[in-house]
Amino acid sequence: MQSLLGLVHKPAAELVPGELFRFSLNSAAGSSLAILLQMSSDGDPLFGMLSSPEFNNPLTWYGGDSNDHCLSYGTEWLLDERPGPETAPGNSYQQNANVKLFVDRQATVIKFTPPSGFTHQAINFDLVAGKVGHQISNRAAPIARWAIWASLDQYNSPRAKELFEYPPKADA
Repeated sequence: MQSLLGLVHKPAAELVPGELFRFSLNSAAGSSLAILLQMSSDGDPLFGMLSSPEFNNPLTWYGGDSNDHCLSYGTEWLLDERPGPETAPGNSYQQNANVKLFVDRQATVIKFTPPSGFTHQAINFDLVAGKVGHQISNRAAPIARWAIWASLDQYNSPRAKELFEYPPKADA
């Protein structure tokens, strides 16, 4: 048997920065898709929420629990950049709050905003280095549309659909 997605069940404590996974904050609400951003010094994970029935906004950070049960896609997932007219180094379009992906020098950065009601700042996650805190330069190229696939095989499959698309399509 071969599994196209290769999902692996593991606790959040075993995730590594940059790992893509599904988990449930509330079993009645459905699953959330997230990326592990970092582990705190006390072992609690910081999740970059891509989509979740628990949050109104996509791309929100969330302080998780090391005991959260996850289904991991691993770290070899695929970012499908879909450049548009805004995608040029130093384009002033980067000031648009809806743009969340930037290609900078030696970095591809996703910006995660704080959950509603929090006054903390946004968290920038460098997908190349697998680290939080990248300062987006004024020469970064913004990308307004992009998607995430579980793997290159899934992307190449004629029957597959991306796991996440940004901006999310409005509910019909």
